[in-house]
Amino acid sequence: MFRKQSEIRGSQTAFIDEMISGQKVVKAFGQEEKAVQDFDEINDELAKYYLKGTFFSSITNPSTRFVNNIVYAGVAISGGLVAIMTGGITVGGLATILSYANQYTKPFNEISGVVTELQNAIACGAKIFSLINQEKEVDVEESENQLQNIETGRVDINDVDFSYVPDRKLIENLNLHVKPGQRIAIVGP
Repeated sequence: MFRKQSEIRGSQTAFIDEMISGQKVVKAFGQEEKAVQDFDEINDELAKYYLKGTFFSSITNPSTRFVNNIVYAGVAISGGLVAIMTGGITVGGLATILSYANQYTKPFNEISGVVTELQNAIACGAKIFSLINQEKEVDVEESENQLQNIETGRVDINDVDFSYVPDRKLIENLNLHVKPGQRIAIVGP
């Protein structure tokens, strides 16, 4: 769940960055409403996962405390029954047993408070490591398409694919031939 939050947050950040850097183009083509609608969809999906994450993280610690309090009550009842049956437990002995039970359950309560933060950190760490471990898309030294005709000022680009997100290509099989002195602009969807 935290991993999905991280992915959607990344998509949201990329979308915001793209809209800010291309705001003149968005306005020029009258796509403001579409941009707001797309942002709202991403934001709604992020909110859905945040609500789920918050619910599950907020239920972990109280659940652990509830179970530990049942254990504590069980120890107290057991100590009371031993006192009644044997008639030989003192108030100090019962207090000692309850103190030990509390010392046993306290670390579980503290750990359950950190579990949510740990899960979120693991999800963020996984995203960082996936970015670090990504293979190079193009190895310039091994590329067959080396730069040619640099001195003429002409730029030829053949069969170029581009995407911000691997599953959603923005540009496919682009062939571009720019003559010296020409200016071009590539405008996104």
